[in-house]
Amino acid sequence: MRLLPIATTMTLLAAFALTACTPPPADATVGAQANAPAPAPAPAPAPIVATDDAACGMRLAFTATDANTATGREPVWGQSQNPAAGPLIFGARLNVNTDGTRRSYSVDDPGGRIFALNNVCNAMAGYCQGLSASALAERFRVLRQARDEGWPANLLAQSRLSASVIPRRSDGRVCPEIEQGGRRYLVSSTALADPRAGDTCSIDRYVDALAVPALVLQGGSNGFTQRGVRVGDAVVAWRPGLTAPVFAVAGDTGPTDRLGEGSIALNGALLRRTGEPANYLQVRSEYVVPRAHVLVFPGTRDSARPRITRDRVEAAARDAFVSWGGGSEARAFARLQGCVAAMER
Repeated sequence: MRLLPIATTMTLLAAFALTACTPPPADATVGAQANAPAPAPAPAPAPIVATDDAACGMRLAFTATDANTATGREPVWGQSQNPAAGPLIFGARLNVNTDGTRRSYSVDDPGGRIFALNNVCNAMAGYCQGLSASALAERFRVLRQARDEGWPANLLAQSRLSASVIPRRSDGRVCPEIEQGGRRYLVSSTALADPRAGDTCSIDRYVDALAVPALVLQGGSNGFTQRGVRVGDAVVAWRPGLTAPVFAVAGDTGPTDRLGEGSIALNGALLRRTGEPANYLQVRSEYVVPRAHVLVFPGTRDSARPRITRDRVEAAARDAFVSWGGGSEARAFARLQGCVAAMER
C-alpha cells in the first residue's frame, strides 16, 4: 500500500492516483492532527561499508535497491561469520501498507479522502499512472458500475482491479464487500494468510494491518530471497529513542525497487501513535516512518499454522530476538543498538 491535499476538483483527484505510491512531500500537513508530534527527520543514507562492529557481530552481506533513498541503495548486513546465511539487518524509510484491514479500499471513497485508508488506485494493475482527470473519473465510474452490477467480467477487466490485492470468488467475481461502521469496503489480501480462517473472501485469513505489526518485504528475486527470507518470518524493528523494539512478522511483498513498508500497526508503534487513522490522507501524512532499522530472521515462519495474530507474531519474533542475543532480551537489544550505531557511521 501506499497523502495529499483534499481534492475539490477532478484535477486534484487525479493527483491522488499519480502520487499514490510515492512518499508524501516534506511539507505535507493535510490530515495531520494539530497536536500530533512530527516524526523526526530522516538521517543521511547509510554508507555502503563492509566493516562490522564488536557490539554488532554483523557485516555487509549485500547492497539492496531502495528508491526511497538519495543514493538508490542501502546496505544489508548479515552475521560476520557467514553473511550469506542467518539474520539480516537494514535501515530504511517505511511507507505504509493497509492491506488486510476491514477499512482499506472503498468503491464509495476511491481516493481515501473521507474514510477509506487507501486510494483504490493502489489496488489496480498499473495503478492510475498517466490518467488525465477525466480518464480517472471514468475509471472510478466504471468501478462503481462494476460493483453495482455484480462485477461482470467486462466491467471488472475495465476497472483494472488487481486480483493479487482484491481477491476473487470461485466464479471470478470480486469478493462481497465488508460492512464496517455503516460503510462498505473491498476485501484486501496479504501474501501471508491462514487458510484455516476461511476461504479467499474471508478477511480473517489475512494479516490485519491495523492490528498486527507487519513488514512488507521487497518484491521479486533479491538478496533477501536468495538468503531464504519469506513471508511469515519473524521481524524486529526499532528507531533510536524507543526503549524497546517492535516485534513483527513479514506479512506481504511489495515493489521490487523499495526496501520496505510497514503495516499501520508497525509504523504506528515505531512513531508512538495510538488509535486508528481516519483516512488515507492521515495515513500518508502521519504514519510514514522516516527511517527505522529492521532485523529479519529467515526460516522462522510457521508454514503449518501461519502466524497472523498479534500475540503469536510477537511471541515468535521475541523468541528469535532473544536467541540472537544469546538468551537475553536485554543483550539482544544492546546488540541491536550496536548494529544501528555501526551501520549509521
